Formats: sequence, C-alpha cells, structure tokens
Amino acid sequence: RRPRSIAVVSASSGEGKSTISAALAWALASVGEQVTIVDADLRRPTLHKSLHSRLSPGIGSADQLPVDRLVQQTPLATLRLLSAGVANRHPAEVLRANLPLVLSALQDETVVIDCPPIEGFAETGTIATMARSVILVIDRRRNDLLDVERSLALLQERRADVLGIVINRS
Repeated sequence: RRPRSIAVVSASSGEGKSTISAALAWALASVGEQVTIVDADLRRPTLHKSLHSRLSPGIGSADQLPVDRLVQQTPLATLRLLSAGVANRHPAEVLRANLPLVLSALQDETVVIDCPPIEGFAETGTIATMARSVILVIDRRRNDLLDVERSLALLQERRADVLGIVINRS
C-alpha cells in the first residue's frame, strides 16, 4: 500500500523536518509522482521561502477558497505547494477544520505535510492522525534515545502509522 499522505514531524523545532519534507516531496516529484507539499506549521511557516513562493493564501484559507485556487506551482512540474497562509484563529482549530478539506481535494496525489514539532503543539497529533503515514525526524546532536521513545509513544497514542525515522545530523 502506497501512502498518499505523509506527515513529517519532529520532536522539537530546529531538527530539520521542513528540509526533509521539501527533499522528500522533491524526490517523489522528480520521478514523476504528482506531489503537493503542505506547510501545516502555521506558527513558523518556512516552505514558501524554500520553494520561492507566496505565504498567502494557503491552508488557513481552505475553508473559504477551493484548494485548487490555493496551491502554487513550483519549478518542478509535478510538485505543487500549499503554503501555510495566515490563520485567522488558533492554528489547531484551523488545521482541524481545513486539513480534511485539503486531503479530500488532493486524494488522487501524494501529499507531504510539514508539521509543527510534537512538543508543545496540539495540532501535530491531530495532523498525524489525519495523515496516512508519519515520518519522524530526529536531530541526533540534540536528542537522545529517551526523546525518540517519547515522540514515538505520542505518535502511537494517536494511532499514527510511523513509516520510519530520519536521523538528521548524525
């Protein structure tokens, strides 16, 4: 079974999950897969900068505009971006309402979701539950085995299907 939506999460901020998300989406699109990368980190969005695109409109407006009007083309024909946009209410509330709309509209393609960190952000567990699969990114220099176990336990509590772990900067 091929995952159609993959959430990329990290234990805390600064571990490289946005870079891994962009690299994964680019790699899948490079081999002909139709991919949309979604910046679901509404507090600290970065993908629009990495892909030289606009911040807004984005997922924050998915309840007001059709998803096909929110996605932006990238230099790679098979890769599109749905940036974070500007949230008009709490990020967890925005994502709980808008992410199902986005995933439904993009059900025929692969969706890579760049999530906020697990620690301190309620919406990450919600995103992990909505996505078919999860990849955990760990910065080896900043985390020990206990941090990895704690993050995996939180994902398993949410019944997330963990595809694997990327150990960054090892």
